[in-house]
Amino acid sequence: MVKDLEPLQTGRVIENFSLRPREIWANWLLCAVLQKILGEYITFLEDTESDGIIFNEITRKYIITEHVMALDTPLRKPMPAGEARIIEAINLKIKNGPQYAKGKTLIVFFDGAGSWYRNKVREAINGRHDFEAVYAIGLINSGKN
Repeated sequence: MVKDLEPLQTGRVIENFSLRPREIWANWLLCAVLQKILGEYITFLEDTESDGIIFNEITRKYIITEHVMALDTPLRKPMPAGEARIIEAINLKIKNGPQYAKGKTLIVFFDGAGSWYRNKVREAINGRHDFEAVYAIGLINSGKN
């Protein structure tokens, strides 16, 4: 559970770790999901050339990650809701070109999207990017309901 969004939004530096808090959190969440699905030990590592590496301790296979943030922050212009928020963030990374994306998996870390449909995101980016895969990891509010 995230109790304070400020470190995720600002990307403050953590001493002796090269990843930002939001990259750490998104990588950890992806590891937890992959570990549950695969039933294998998945962890992440820091890397000075990327936004972290997702590593399968059993198969020794790895995923090089690139992150893009689509969080509401006081310092940014308001972002759209729904899948438009996620697509807008992906488009920022697509603009960097195929060489930038080569061999990397893109992780979109977002909040505030409300209702969105993954098939609409998939249709909007299909054939337009050169990432190995794209994962959308979103925060939702918790509470009584």
